[in-house]
Amino acid sequence: MSPLDTSPFRSGVYHPTPVNSNGQNIEIVHSYKYLGTTIDDKLRWDYNTMNLYKKGQQRLYFLRKLNALHIDGNILIVFHDSFVKSVMMFGLVCWWGSLSVKNRKK
Repeated sequence: MSPLDTSPFRSGVYHPTPVNSNGQNIEIVHSYKYLGTTIDDKLRWDYNTMNLYKKGQQRLYFLRKLNALHIDGNILIVFHDSFVKSVMMFGLVCWWGSLSVKNRKK
């Protein structure tokens, strides 16, 4: 078998060789969350976008509830900037440029 037969760029199933560190195999995972940013094994941002979307929707719910209680607009702006916008903007520089069109619309 030549090295080209196991290339990840050819069609077919790619089985990477196990990587060892200090005599222990390193587990291969499909996605990994690191410092609040989820990276998958194909370096796509689908999981990260889905997690941010869910978290943003949850926090917007609280903003709507505060608005229904007739809280002052300045307090709503501070709440939005600290609890909603901060989640969406975290790590934006890292992943925004490589988002798919579908994920950008979310």
